[in-house]
Amino acid sequence: MATNNLTSIFPKGISLTGGIPIKSQDFAASIVLVVVYAIIFPLALWRLVSSSSRCMALVRPTVFALARIITFVFRALQANGNYSKGLFIGEQILLLCGFILLCEPLLTLIGYHLMRNTVPHPGQGTILNRVHRLLQIALVVALALGIYAGSQMASISSTSSSSTINTIKDCRDANAIICLVVTVLSGLVTLAAQAKERPALPIRSTILLVAISALLTVSSAYRIVLYERSTTPNPIGSGTKIAFYLLSSLPEVLVSILYISLNLNDAFDIPEGRRKEKAVKQMKKGTYQGEWNSSNLESQQQSYSGTTYSPSSRYDYAEVRYEYEDIRD
Repeated sequence: MATNNLTSIFPKGISLTGGIPIKSQDFAASIVLVVVYAIIFPLALWRLVSSSSRCMALVRPTVFALARIITFVFRALQANGNYSKGLFIGEQILLLCGFILLCEPLLTLIGYHLMRNTVPHPGQGTILNRVHRLLQIALVVALALGIYAGSQMASISSTSSSSTINTIKDCRDANAIICLVVTVLSGLVTLAAQAKERPALPIRSTILLVAISALLTVSSAYRIVLYERSTTPNPIGSGTKIAFYLLSSLPEVLVSILYISLNLNDAFDIPEGRRKEKAVKQMKKGTYQGEWNSSNLESQQQSYSGTTYSPSSRYDYAEVRYEYEDIRD
């Protein structure tokens, strides 16, 4: 049986994400997911190229949708009896590395969310800002681990050395654990920002971020349970397939839909956030002259009673809350 040959490709002890595709369990589901992502991809591409909704946060979800079309085409081909080592390894690598493409935009959007109602500054910012930066660094580490594990999986076989097998397992485990930590903390940071000192944050944007965090947490937790099980799941067992489609594939589809459900530029005020990012870079170089320099901030402070801003130097201000939702020139 062809599935036996595929099982022999991976050494014992390495769990297979989604198991081995067979027709009765996987063909119809794979075709449905190909169709779903074939609908999501052009919609994401339209959001990406449209001038009103274009933003870098949409690049990775768009690439992810294309990657999942390829993933489930591979899976459908195998389920239909076209088994090959190339398709099988390719599917496993895409399932391993593609997930981070959905995590990175979440952190990007949280960053813009945290910028609302604040004045740009070249300092370290609040605790939430520092946690957000640490999560971004952690996600880069997870990406590197996933890429390395994927490169090792490309040449794995039943005769691979124990050191190679252990390296792949350790990298996959670390990748999944980091992703879980990032997704959980992303949701907590968003809720903390909403609850503490940021009453003007749009609740719809907060709900969107928390929903994405929760869905990605489910998918991350599934992968950890899969990788850490003491006994390798049956690769053609019905339980293996149900868990894969409900706890991994479904959350990814829902997150992809959420990313394109709103105009992210409007929902997170991304153009204003980019202006603030540019201002911070100029402040660090000492070349910034604009509405957020210290003299303008002092005049704004004097215009609004109840504000307690007393800068001791040009950039000695951590954050200045506006008394109104937005202040322009």
